[in-house]
Amino acid sequence: MFLRQEDFAAVVRTTPLISLDFIVENGQGEILLGRRLNRPAQGYWFVPGGRVCKDETLEAAFERLTQAELGVRLPLAAGTFYGVWQHFYDDNFPARTFQLTTSCSAFVCAWRRAIYACLMPSMAVTAG
Repeated sequence: MFLRQEDFAAVVRTTPLISLDFIVENGQGEILLGRRLNRPAQGYWFVPGGRVCKDETLEAAFERLTQAELGVRLPLAAGTFYGVWQHFYDDNFPARTFQLTTSCSAFVCAWRRAIYACLMPSMAVTAG
């Protein structure tokens, strides 16, 4: 479930976010990146991925996010767990007058697969 913006702001203010990030490597060893259009980290290059919603299993989040970010729904078993990274940002998602920092723990999954032909651009990143 996606939270209302006010509730999500309270979460960002008081807890770290949980996300799934995807390292997608093609047969030539190239890694898929996109430039973030939204805050936090607007304008920076990132791998595809996104946050896990409240009451959402990692399996369901993986399928939802691979569909949204890559244009193909993949099961969690399609990825290989790669590690956990922490991100800390000095800004937050809404363009607000108050200052919120963002803390995120990203569970990173990797797989080698020539899927570039089926990729669809996400609204949160631009291809590059």
